[in-house]
Amino acid sequence: MRRVVKIAVISVAALFAIAMLAALPNPKDANISIAIARTLRISGLPQLAIPFYTYTMERAPKHGIVPRSRGLAYHAMGKHDAAIADYDLSEKLEPQVAYTNYLRAQTYAKLGRHEEVLKDLDTAVMKAPKDAKIRYYRAYYLLDNKKPWQAISDLNAVVAMHDPKSAGYYLVRRAHVYEDLGIASRMWADHFASCKGPARQKCMLKSILHVKKRQKEREDRKREIAKFEQMTAEDRKRSAEFRHLYATLTMEPQELQFRIHRSNSLIESKQYWPAISELSTIVAMRHPKWTRS
Repeated sequence: MRRVVKIAVISVAALFAIAMLAALPNPKDANISIAIARTLRISGLPQLAIPFYTYTMERAPKHGIVPRSRGLAYHAMGKHDAAIADYDLSEKLEPQVAYTNYLRAQTYAKLGRHEEVLKDLDTAVMKAPKDAKIRYYRAYYLLDNKKPWQAISDLNAVVAMHDPKSAGYYLVRRAHVYEDLGIASRMWADHFASCKGPARQKCMLKSILHVKKRQKEREDRKREIAKFEQMTAEDRKRSAEFRHLYATLTMEPQELQFRIHRSNSLIESKQYWPAISELSTIVAMRHPKWTRS
């Protein structure tokens, strides 16, 4: 029943979108159509945004932002090849824009094309070396691919781009990397450096408790992994939650932190539906019982 209702709603919305396209007052002015497309995309309706982006591209073929935006919509729909084609076109029209490479790297990451991801991220950093968002994404992609020291280099750059008051978040993230590497002195230095102002002592105490909590979680994770690895194949088949739990337990802490950071960034930019999707993934990872049908 829900599927039928969903299809009906999308069909009505599609008809409405087509009617709006036909009613645009000035076919030479694409500002209205791209504004509608963006609203639909960030509202979680990328499939309805596509016609508006296409309409705009026909009337403003030399603007790289339009295929780049349509690539975002295709990416949200899971049409990664189409997204890459649009990013390629955007890069051809605006080769100096680093954001295109950054977005295409995310799509390549979905496809598991590791070399292309790093190539695009390196290009994006070269084009915009002071873009903290791009450097931060590359840092956590490198962490996910077991390259902590290269990631620390990017995190160092991100910390240097922020003033002491706003660098605290990134200092804590770098502290986590040092913790995973077993370098306690640098870990504590970053944790304590992140504490500023009159509440510094309280912040330092909170950091100590946070580190102890992470250590306990790591020990618990190791015990649970050992427990699941001792299960027989038949036990694993009978366990409906095994795959989800094992994936959660073996998940790198950096991946979870990156997803949380990305959901926060989406919320700050008022992209609520993509943020909800990211938060749902986090919940599914940490609490598979909540998402079990």
